[in-house]
Amino acid sequence: MLESFGIAIPDNIKIIDPIGYLDMILLEKHAALIATDSGGVQKEAYFHRVPCITMRDQTEWIELVEQG
Repeated sequence: MLESFGIAIPDNIKIIDPIGYLDMILLEKHAALIATDSGGVQKEAYFHRVPCITMRDQTEWIELVEQG
């Protein structure tokens, strides 16, 4: 689908269908890196000690920014 917009997905990135909350938590826990625009996912990444790229101009979780 993204290819139809001229967006190439590298082979090391896997696009999946939507999943439930518990499955998402498991994926986050075992991720090498999380890129998100979700405030909740930012916080969950912090709890799991997974590096997170926040794809927003601002965040409500200032303490996460202060912690690096």
